Amino acid sequence: MGTGNSRNAVPSALRAERCFPVASVVADTEYSMSHAVLYAYKFTQRHPLFQWNDVENVAHGMGSSSSSKLHVLVDIADMSGEVGGRALLSVMQVSSSLLLSTTFSSQPSTYKLKALLVSLRHTCILPILDVDKHHGGHNILIVAQPFIPTGSIKDLIYCNPAPTKEYSTKYNRPGRRVPRTLISRYGRHVLEALSALRSIGVVCDNLATSTVMLDQDIARVSNVYGSILGLDRDVHMQELTLPLEATVPLDLLLFGHFLYEMATGRELSAVVPAESDLVGAIPLDVADVRTTLCVDTHCS
Repeated sequence: MGTGNSRNAVPSALRAERCFPVASVVADTEYSMSHAVLYAYKFTQRHPLFQWNDVENVAHGMGSSSSSKLHVLVDIADMSGEVGGRALLSVMQVSSSLLLSTTFSSQPSTYKLKALLVSLRHTCILPILDVDKHHGGHNILIVAQPFIPTGSIKDLIYCNPAPTKEYSTKYNRPGRRVPRTLISRYGRHVLEALSALRSIGVVCDNLATSTVMLDQDIARVSNVYGSILGLDRDVHMQELTLPLEATVPLDLLLFGHFLYEMATGRELSAVVPAESDLVGAIPLDVADVRTTLCVDTHCS
């Protein structure tokens, strides 16, 4: 883990030649990676339990091929200052969220937002440790969650031992099928998470193998804050699900894609799978579930 750097030190990502100087980062109205790094650094200065660490802390393009988030790894310390783990800070612009755009100028709403997200607890949902938001012309949301070094189910499919690598790099080779026993286990975990979210009126609209973390062999949905706050969905996946959303619940459509990728080792790039995508390619019981979710309902 290492120990965190001085709390007054400027992060090296901002000192680097390719980044803006700190003064211009603060004044510039155009959002950039340098802004995101600075916001993450300031977050650690205000929250003593999160310590900045300059060693391999910025994970570029880690979570999605189209994500505008910046992921920053920081140390988690106890009250004595001893580092005992790592947290992943997701730094993002959220001006498109109607819920957040009405609360950015209201400080009391920050506490309500934090209470809403931090209090959401379930075995199959990755907890949110802290939340912060900044206006400053950029409408920045920072979400802190535990860093899971074993990575996501997508990392399992693609045999990727380094989950912090860039998305396009770590998933640019053929994947492998997940054993049926694990499909059953992880599928059940995800369904439990979806059910828990539905019980509070939330439909998970960003489920993917890359957003389900494997934490000590428990599948935990990580990006639930996006669904709760109404953040933008993945554009590519939205194109695949939108034609069916009038007849099939969105979270079940995404669960079908989730099952398909685990069972075949590849993403489904079609609105409705062809018969050849199902028969012979994946176990019949998984194919039946996938067919029920996408084909039969679409034709009914």
